[in-house]
Amino acid sequence: MRVAEDQKLNAPLFSAAGEKRGNEALPASLFGAPQRGAAVHQAVVAALANARQGTAQTRNRSRVSGGGAKPWRQKGTGRARQGSIRAPHWRHGAVVFGPNGRKYDQRAPKKLRQAALAAALSAAAAEGRVAVLEELRLEGERPTTKSARSLLDTMGLKADTVLIGKAHDAALSRAFANLPNVHLRTTRSLRLTDVLVADHLIFVRDAIAALEELRG
Repeated sequence: MRVAEDQKLNAPLFSAAGEKRGNEALPASLFGAPQRGAAVHQAVVAALANARQGTAQTRNRSRVSGGGAKPWRQKGTGRARQGSIRAPHWRHGAVVFGPNGRKYDQRAPKKLRQAALAAALSAAAAEGRVAVLEELRLEGERPTTKSARSLLDTMGLKADTVLIGKAHDAALSRAFANLPNVHLRTTRSLRLTDVLVADHLIFVRDAIAALEELRG
């Protein structure tokens, strides 16, 4: 279902100091897309799979050390016949059917990823989880964690929050780094899982236009 009502394409607008200034119109291309649950699911599964390293390995018969010689002769000892002290049933022996490293990569086409992100952003806007910040600027000569906390308190943000800016800012990243449940993203680093999990999505105003341009 495509979001068509104008009121659902608006988001609260805040000043750089965190004070509410009214509402900001959101572009329908990003925040008025139809809901596509299958695309979102496939994109999330692919993203989580691609994040796996796949380097887990166990020591099988070819990797475990020792065991070249037969422990004892085949017959005449009264004991069960054995071929190697590194057989799987021996202590310090090899592992059977253990992981030996594999690739979990899944391909997610660009159009599918874009459709999933637009659907997630549209759902977030409809649920009232999206807000717009005129400018991400903290008080003082150097951004501090205290000023970052003050900005979020003024905006009334207490839960999981994702701040999306146009470009990376090292000073701002350091200021927000010590705040729990607050994550800074750029238009290029914003992930689908960020949109789905966050309680609040705060877009700097110029980041919305940059995200539109990035999507083409």
